[in-house]
Amino acid sequence: MNLLSRIIKNPITQKRLLRLKEMKRAYISLWIISILYVVSLGAELICNDIPLYVNYKDRSYFPVFKYYPDDTFTGSGKQTRPDYHTINNSPKFTQNIENTMVFPPIAFGPYASVNPDSIVVADVVTARFNPLPMIGTVNVRENYTIARSASFGPFIGKTDNEVRNLRLTDFFKIPESIRRAVAVRFSNESTSAFSAVTKSADGKATIISLATFRKRKKSPKTVRLTFREPVTKETPDAGQLYEITFDRELNSRSQSSAQRGPNLWSELSEGAQEKGEVQKKTAIMYFAFFLRFVLKKRRLAVPMPACSLALLCFNTQPQGCYI
Repeated sequence: MNLLSRIIKNPITQKRLLRLKEMKRAYISLWIISILYVVSLGAELICNDIPLYVNYKDRSYFPVFKYYPDDTFTGSGKQTRPDYHTINNSPKFTQNIENTMVFPPIAFGPYASVNPDSIVVADVVTARFNPLPMIGTVNVRENYTIARSASFGPFIGKTDNEVRNLRLTDFFKIPESIRRAVAVRFSNESTSAFSAVTKSADGKATIISLATFRKRKKSPKTVRLTFREPVTKETPDAGQLYEITFDRELNSRSQSSAQRGPNLWSELSEGAQEKGEVQKKTAIMYFAFFLRFVLKKRRLAVPMPACSLALLCFNTQPQGCYI
């Protein structure tokens, strides 16, 4: 105390305090921070899922200051941390009107968990499919064998793992202009971006493009080609929006929009439908189902495989829940 008194009475300290008081914003800010700090020391008395006071069977408890096991209030024999909100709403606790719990103003804490049964889940989920042009990339070696693939598999009806080490020229007719552009990159010469239209083995038009290339210290071992599905006004289903509705049992219901697309659910394989049966609990599970079995099996969904997906959850009228 003597040291503190000495510091406060020090002339230099007095000058600094007077100067601080003259700076009104700084002085007020200091008081605000000090008050908030003092309030934070009692934060558990303001926001906590543990009650401040419990009166149970004519006995008083103060759980916020002392730990009481679950067995104290439920007789379960468990020595774990009790869920006071559940106990407060239990018939055993409420049957005696003298039993009371006094919670802080905000009766939630950092360790509180939500009971899954208390979450309201919509009875109906509507998925909207908007066809987008397919796009994928491949890294090819000098002999046009595929070293790596990203979303290229659907172009030739295979998965990305299956196309590895296959020869690209077996599935696409590579224009001479593209061959020259690829050769320039393998020779490690700077060149600009380039694209050309070609056709696959089944006659479908595809745009092949190469990005701008700059000379490197070493010649590249692979060159990346980007494949795009061309979209024109004549493209089937261009701009079309499809809807399909599911109930909790994943049974398909009739589409509700004016544009009624094909029955997308029936086009999925039986294995995909059976695997989807385990995902019934929440709308998030429905979303994961579509990502796994629709987006990855895009050719089963719509003619142009890549899809953007939005979920609309509702009970009787559409409301809120877009994902």
